[in-house]
Amino acid sequence: MKAKTGGRVKGTPNKISEFVKNRLDELECEPIEQLVIIAREAHEKKDLQLAGNLYKELAGFIAPKVKAITIVDKSELEVLLGDL
Repeated sequence: MKAKTGGRVKGTPNKISEFVKNRLDELECEPIEQLVIIAREAHEKKDLQLAGNLYKELAGFIAPKVKAITIVDKSELEVLLGDL
């Protein structure tokens, strides 16, 4: 495989992300905090669909997303499950 040449150094934020973060700082806007506030208010008002959607969105920041897998044949299933 060919080595990567040029481009940003790993971990360097892109210009748009940096601009948005700086702008949010200027506006004293904390999007995560606001999502929590809205989710709690929705939960209190029994708007469980909105609350659930917001909590699901927030969970994405702390829990890995689960990916679906497709089993093509029985041998693949046996490899994944082992001796259960």
